[in-house]
Amino acid sequence: VDTSPLIAFAHLDLLSVLPALYGRVLVPEGVRVEALAGPEGRSDIPLIRAALETDSFEIRLVTGARSSLAIDTRLGRGESEVIALAMETIGAVAVVDDMAARRIAVGLDLPVIGTLGVLAEARRQGLVPALVPLIEKLVTRHFHVPRGVLEYARRIDLAEP
Repeated sequence: VDTSPLIAFAHLDLLSVLPALYGRVLVPEGVRVEALAGPEGRSDIPLIRAALETDSFEIRLVTGARSSLAIDTRLGRGESEVIALAMETIGAVAVVDDMAARRIAVGLDLPVIGTLGVLAEARRQGLVPALVPLIEKLVTRHFHVPRGVLEYARRIDLAEP
């Protein structure tokens, strides 16, 4: 999982959704550093720190050959490390929101999903009662939501989980 989805799920107080859907959640060291950095008093940091200390989240150091597999000048450290780990982990799904990282992952034939896709899957599986309030909360945190997503979320919310 990359930094943006990790922070988004912390803002929603839904970090538990990731292991509920995917089992073991791999977090590259670069993502851990990015997610825990930032201004003093950021409300999501204690939630992220607590989640990363559970057995459901596993911090992985990406070094040497693994890190060079996915390094791309368009990507930050976190995105590169997520792609590198996904490349070497059988059955892995790269959870990234950055469009350049998503294109690279798809080009490498890696399964990829973003924050909104994870939320939609959580709704389908009954892990969250509704999408629209969650997406609206993310929007208030300046999370980019593509045009049409709220309408799609409304249709999902009207359906049975």
